[in-house]
Amino acid sequence: MGQLSSMSERDAVWALQQYEAIRSVLPVAHMPKKSVHAENLGEIGDLFDAEIHEAITQIPASKEKDKGKIIDIIEAGYQLGEKIIRYPKVVVGQ
Repeated sequence: MGQLSSMSERDAVWALQQYEAIRSVLPVAHMPKKSVHAENLGEIGDLFDAEIHEAITQIPASKEKDKGKIIDIIEAGYQLGEKIIRYPKVVVGQ
């Protein structure tokens, strides 16, 4: 237990949460995305939704219709069933 005994309670709780999160996706992490039915979250042109997208930045939209929509995807996000494995990092038109 060595290092754990010197951790604060808050740090130990955080470490345990991280361990559990990694453990929950580890069985599927080495499998091809299609074999586990993981779905992409967000496409260019989709309306930005703060519940499932992470806005990295906002840029002026070149067209009025692009305001509030995803202009670019910096890092893809995936959903496995109802669980979001990774939130997509996106650029949003302003």
